[in-house]
Formats: sequence, C-alpha cells, structure tokens
Amino acid sequence: MSLPTDGRRQVIDFHVHVGPELLARRYDVAALGDEAAAAGFGAVLKHHSIATAPLAALARARGVLMAGGVVLNRGVGGFNPDAVDALVEANKSRAGASAEDSIRSVVWMPTVHAESHLRHNGRRDFVPAWGVDPARCRAYPPGTGLSIWAGGPDEPGPLRPEVRAVIDRIAAHDLVLATGHLSRPEVLALVEAAVAAGVRRIVVTHAFYQATRLSVDDQVRLAAHPAVCLEYCWSNIALDHIPIDRYVEAIRAVGPSRALLSSDLGQPSTETVAAGLEAFHRGLVAHGVPEDHVAEMMIANPHRLLGAPAL
Repeated sequence: MSLPTDGRRQVIDFHVHVGPELLARRYDVAALGDEAAAAGFGAVLKHHSIATAPLAALARARGVLMAGGVVLNRGVGGFNPDAVDALVEANKSRAGASAEDSIRSVVWMPTVHAESHLRHNGRRDFVPAWGVDPARCRAYPPGTGLSIWAGGPDEPGPLRPEVRAVIDRIAAHDLVLATGHLSRPEVLALVEAAVAAGVRRIVVTHAFYQATRLSVDDQVRLAAHPAVCLEYCWSNIALDHIPIDRYVEAIRAVGPSRALLSSDLGQPSTETVAAGLEAFHRGLVAHGVPEDHVAEMMIANPHRLLGAPAL
C-alpha cells in the first residue's frame, strides 16, 4: 500500500461512513478497524442518524486511531445542543472512566435532512440509487428541511437560536465543526458566525458537492480564516462527477495548510477505504501535487484538527 508518511503519525481519513444504518454499508466499526490496523490509517466515523463517539472509543481501546462525531439530522433532534454535550460525554475508551478522552470529536451540520440536500435529491433524504429500499426513502415537503435560517436557505437572516446554541457548545467543548450539506450561502454565513463565536476548528465538508456548490473563489475566501480547512473527498470524483483537476485547482488556490483529504467511502459499491486513499494519493501526485503537500493534507491537518496522538 502506498500512503504518505510523516514520521510517527499516520494518515487519518476524516470522513468514513459506518453502519449499520438505513443505507447498506461496507463497514461496521470492527471491519473498518481491522482494515485500518492492517493498512495503517486512522478514521473519523460518520453516521447520518446516530453519534459515533462510543464506536470510535471502542476502536481506540483496541489500538486503532479513530474519532467520532454526530450529524445534526432529525435522528438526534436536528440543531440540538444537548446532542453535542452527549457526544462529548460518550467519548471514553473505558466504560468506567470519569473523564473523556482527549481526542476531539466532529459535529456535522445537517446532511440528509438539510433543506439544500432535499432540494438536490428530489425532496428525499435517501435515494434508491444509494441502495435504499424505495419505500424507505422519505420525502419532505418544500421548506421543511433543516436550515440555519428561519426562512430557509434563500432567506438569509439571524441564525436560529438553536443554531447559535450549537455553535456555542462546539466552541465551549473545543470540538470540530463541519458544515455538512448546507447550501453555499449558509456555509459562508455559518463559518463567519462560528469564527466570531470562538470556534477554532472548522471543516467545510466536500466543498464541491452539488448541494453546496462552493466556487474556488468562495473557498479562498473561507480559507482566509485560520480556523478553516476545505475538505476534498475521493468518492465525489466518481459518484458526483467532480474532476480531480478541480481539486488540484482548489488546493493550489487555498494552499495545503487549509485543505483536508478524505475518502467519504463506506458504500458497498465502491472500493475499500485503503484502496481509495491510495488512489487519491497517486492521483494527486500524478496531477502535480507535491508529496509533502499530500502528506500535510492527509496527516498533519487531520491530526491538528483532532488533537490526535502519534503512534
């Protein structure tokens, strides 16, 4: 396997989907842990419905570097500050521990229940093409998706009080805020508000995804904040038809210190995480991205965001 190396630190994939959940998944935490241990990478576990901090903590107790998170979809009450507190409280490798582990968790803004996501997917949270039974792909009427604004993504205004409360909890716990599937205007406004509230670590989730559609100029603007990293995901190249040249252009524009490389894998129909990370590494180098820049984006930046330990 060919992955970047950086002394005693390993690659951390910041975006891996695990199950069981409504969608069929390639991995549960045990299967992913076995692959990660064999291939020598770490991971941040993502699930659209439940918090993954306990799953990640169990993997760490068995010697695999993993971090957890929570996506603020309807399963955890949407913009629910109590869900952020619960995420922190469950971040323990030992059931009898009184103190939480030091590695940080990630709080994603809504994904499948964001209004912008529902617009992009024909008002459905999940779609049959993702391997979901059509009868279980729920439809939501226009305007009922989650938005940081009371009037929805097209009506900017003050942040909803519950969104501000979530941001304040993220800042207080020193967690990582990720933007999820919010719309472009929402991402821009959310980042400004989070920086102003003292959030120190922000990941702009798969910046070119069609529900968000951030231009390279938008990404450069966001990268001007020292707290921000722009995420580029391997799976989007094939699943969402985003050319790797666009990633190379964006990485050069924002700089490797402001970029994060993830797989966004875990789908049964796609390659393994190990294979995806290796292909991403090879592809970027083949397109002229220096090896040390790839290492910075795959190793140094996720370690910095998570406060992850060396080997």
